[in-house]
Amino acid sequence: MARPPIVLFCQGTMGKDSSSIAIVGSRRASPYGLNAAETVAAELAAQGFTIISGGARGIDTRAHRGALKGKGRTIVVVANGLDRTYPRENKALFRQVVDNGGAVLSEYTFGVEPLSQNFPARNRIIAGMAAATIVVEAAMRSGSLITADLALDEGRDVFAMPGSVFSETSRGTNHLLQLGAIPLTCTDDVVREFRRRGWQGPETVSEAAAPSLSPAEQAVIDAIPFDRAVPVSELLEKTGLSVSELLPLLLTLQMKKAAEELPGGYIRCAAAFSVL
Repeated sequence: MARPPIVLFCQGTMGKDSSSIAIVGSRRASPYGLNAAETVAAELAAQGFTIISGGARGIDTRAHRGALKGKGRTIVVVANGLDRTYPRENKALFRQVVDNGGAVLSEYTFGVEPLSQNFPARNRIIAGMAAATIVVEAAMRSGSLITADLALDEGRDVFAMPGSVFSETSRGTNHLLQLGAIPLTCTDDVVREFRRRGWQGPETVSEAAAPSLSPAEQAVIDAIPFDRAVPVSELLEKTGLSVSELLPLLLTLQMKKAAEELPGGYIRCAAAFSVL
């Protein structure tokens, strides 16, 4: 790292994370970006990658959650003292990160608040700790693009996820692609780059992360959009199944952690089964 911190305060477990990936993006991400961040993090974590992010709302939070779903290690780098929690609603998430072998890190002493000027400095630590950086969604002027620039300065790979030309939060990632960032269309894009450097891991994400599904179960998963939850009525229409046929399949998919039921009876794919 070109400008390493003088000291890092750690809550949790530090380890040698040679296969580490930073996942960053917008705090105001779209459902597409949120689901993509969680999916990619879960699949990479299941293959042994450590996921690093900043613990902020939006993409960061979903990246950490995805890593935990993938039964992997994740590191939160914050822009405040470790006696503060920002954002407040992530207190339980940060505890879960620590309890599952990860860590919350900061270069700031106790009592330091999450001031705006602290975040760019925080971003250099995220970029410096990671072997590569993934930008999921970002506006043209955003901290995520700063992190990408810092990663490039360190000679690290930068991946960017293509997004809609009509989306403000995809302008930054599409701009990175124009500048030569590696397109990220699935986790295999990352795995191929690491294998090219000699990294060894499971052959496929599906073998590492997902139990097998029956044809009927797979048909239900295929009917669930990756970017939103759907009511059971929509699945009935798409699959052509009856209520008595569909409900047992949904229960089995939830037991296999392939689908999740949300309040109001809505169904979404679990992260490891969403398709980009």
